[in-house]
Amino acid sequence: METFVTKLPLLVLAAATLTLGSLAACSPPKVTTDAQANPTAAATPADLAIDSKSANFVAEAASADMFEVEAARLALTSTKAQNIKDFAQQMIDAHTATTAALLPLATDARITPPSSLNDTYTNRINELKKAKPEEFDKKYLDQATAVHSDVLSLMKDYADNGKIAPIKAFAAETAPKVQMHLDMAKGLDTSGADDPKKNKQPT
Repeated sequence: METFVTKLPLLVLAAATLTLGSLAACSPPKVTTDAQANPTAAATPADLAIDSKSANFVAEAASADMFEVEAARLALTSTKAQNIKDFAQQMIDAHTATTAALLPLATDARITPPSSLNDTYTNRINELKKAKPEEFDKKYLDQATAVHSDVLSLMKDYADNGKIAPIKAFAAETAPKVQMHLDMAKGLDTSGADDPKKNKQPT
C-alpha cells in the first residue's frame, strides 16, 4: 500500500507542471513583424514617417506650379507680344502636367499638397495684376526667371537628397524641364520681348 511519502515526489512534479502551464497560458503570444521575418524587405511609404524635407518639397513644387499657371493666364490677357503669349501657354500646359504627375506621388506618401497660393506667390500675382500695361511683360519675365531658378534648385536638391524614391525620380525627371523654362524666360528677356517700344501694349 502506497504511503503519502512515496506519493510526494509525484505530487511535486504535477504541481510544477501545472504552474508552468499556467504561466505559458498567461504569457502574450510572440508577434513576428514583417521586418523581423524579412529584415531586408524595403519599407513602403506607409511605413515611413513623413519627413519635413519631403513635405516641404511637395508644398514648394505644388505652389510654384499654381503660381506659374495663374501668372501665365494673366500674361495671356495682358501682353501684346506673341512670343510671350506662346511662352505663357507653354507654362500653363507644362505646369498643369507636373501638378498631375506629382499629386498621386504625394498621395501615396501621405503628403497633402497645398490647395492655394502661399503669401509669397500671392504677392507676386498681385504685383502682376497691379502692373501698368507697359511694365507687365518685364515684370512677368522677371518673375518667371526668379521662380524657375528657385524651383530648379529645389528639384536638383530633392533628386540628390530626398528620401522617397518615386518623388526623387519625379524631381530628377522634372529638373531638365525647369531648366528649359528658365532658359526660355532668360532668352525672352535678353531678346527685348518685354520692350514696350517693340510691342504695342494694351491700353
